[in-house]
Amino acid sequence: MTSRADVPRRVAEILGHPARWASPGRSVGSYDGCERTLDIFNADAGEQLSLLRELRAERSDLERAAGGPLVFVFHTPAETQRLYVEVLRDLLD
Repeated sequence: MTSRADVPRRVAEILGHPARWASPGRSVGSYDGCERTLDIFNADAGEQLSLLRELRAERSDLERAAGGPLVFVFHTPAETQRLYVEVLRDLLD
């Protein structure tokens, strides 16, 4: 069974892209589900739909661990480098 803390790591493994819990109020604003929002970094716009498909088999387990439906915010490689270089560095260390 996956725990809530394991969700970003597991998503990153499945997708091959760095992932983290988004920071409510800072990076994603406030809305229903913001506490279950994941930032996915270095994801080209053209591959984002296929990345969502890759999660399909494990999504139920991931959402159960997260406490409800997941929301994914994709960041392109250019925007990752422009806005999240420190975050990416921390995730990859």
